[in-house]
Amino acid sequence: MTPEDKLDSTADTINVQETADLLAEWSTRCSQLEDQYKRSLADYQNLLRRSQQDKEQLSLFAAERTVLAILPAIDNFHYALRSLAASEERKALETVLDGLLRSLETVGVSLLSPLVGTSFDPTSQEAIATVPSPEEAGKVLEVYSPGYSLNGRVLKPVRLCVSAGPDQSQQA
Repeated sequence: MTPEDKLDSTADTINVQETADLLAEWSTRCSQLEDQYKRSLADYQNLLRRSQQDKEQLSLFAAERTVLAILPAIDNFHYALRSLAASEERKALETVLDGLLRSLETVGVSLLSPLVGTSFDPTSQEAIATVPSPEEAGKVLEVYSPGYSLNGRVLKPVRLCVSAGPDQSQQA
């Protein structure tokens, strides 16, 4: 028998079970690799999305530290205006303050200053005092200092006085 004949006879006697087992093993391995690929691709896409969100957040709030450093000076302008009667000095301070606030608006800063009589909003306001009043409970009675937000995020809450409602001891 020649080697070629042996080769042909070996090819005829290949074990079908071994081939099926080998095919199943490779099929399982391919499924595992496909699963790993899909997970890696999803992780990569999530990383890209998070990176883009982080970049957007960074650009939106890059000025936050600088604005926070400036806000106390702006509050001082508000306090000074409250103490001045109508005069040239008051008008000059109002002009400077308006210019500062307009400049801050260009980087996304908004002034939060609720009207007296509106409802208290704990997400952007801080009640420094509550006092009995004829107003219903939870209404703004006086604004002590305005608040500020940067692109929708509250940097400094409005500080104010809120009504506690009518004094019950005086009504009895």
